Amino acid sequence: MSPRHVFLCGAIATFIAAAIPAAAQVNRSIVPGPVVAPPPAARGITVNGSAAASAPATSARITLYLVSRNNTVAYTTQAVQPVIDAMVKAGVDRNSITLPLNFSAPGNSSSATITGSVEHPTLAQLQNGIVTVGTAINGIPGAILQNVNVELTLGDCEPLVDKARSGAITRARAKADDIAKQLNVKLGSVQAVNAANELQLRADGSCMTMLNFNPFQAPTFEQTGDYLNVTVSSAVTITYGMR
Repeated sequence: MSPRHVFLCGAIATFIAAAIPAAAQVNRSIVPGPVVAPPPAARGITVNGSAAASAPATSARITLYLVSRNNTVAYTTQAVQPVIDAMVKAGVDRNSITLPLNFSAPGNSSSATITGSVEHPTLAQLQNGIVTVGTAINGIPGAILQNVNVELTLGDCEPLVDKARSGAITRARAKADDIAKQLNVKLGSVQAVNAANELQLRADGSCMTMLNFNPFQAPTFEQTGDYLNVTVSSAVTITYGMR
C-alpha cells in the first residue's frame, strides 16, 4: 500500500411521522361514494437506467481521529501542534482548524480529533499532506491515527446532477431500443417516468461526498485523483409506449 493510501485509508436519514386524529362521531348516515376502478396499467416497455457523474470538489473538510497506544499520550493543544503545523503546510487553512478533544473519562485526554478545511484542494496538496501529516503523527510517541473522515463539497452541483440524469436516461432508452428490436415493435412516446431516487441538493445548491479511511483499509480508488472528486448518481425508470 502506497504512502498516499496510508493517510487516506485511516448518510442522511429523514424520519417523517404523521398522526391522523380520530374522526368525531356524528349522528348521520354515511353514504358510500361510487366505486372507482383503478387506472389501467401502462401498456409498453418499462426499463431502468442509472449513471454517475463526478467533478472536482470545491472544498474539503478533513477530520483526523487520534488515539493513544496504551494510554501513553495525554493529548493537548501543545501535544498536537506538530500535526497542526503539518496540516497548514499541506494547505489547510489554519483559521479553520478546530481541536475538540475527546475525553473517555474526566481528566483523560487519550484521544483527540483535529478538523480543518481546504478550499479547492489539489492533488499536490493531497500528496504533500500524506507525507507531512503522517510524519508529524509518527513523531508523537504513542500516537496512532485511527481514522480519517473527508467531506468533499461541490459548490454548484446542479449541472453534475443534470449530467448524471442525462446518462441514466440515455441508458434507459438504449435498453428500450434493444427490447423493442427483439420484439419487432417500435417505441412510442414516454408514458411514465420515475426519478424518485435522485440526489436532493442542499439549500445552497451544493452536494457532498463523504469518505472514510483507516490504516487497515485497502485503497478505495485506483486513481489517486478520484479522492478529490464529488460523485453523484441518478436512476430512472421509464415506460415507453409501443406502436
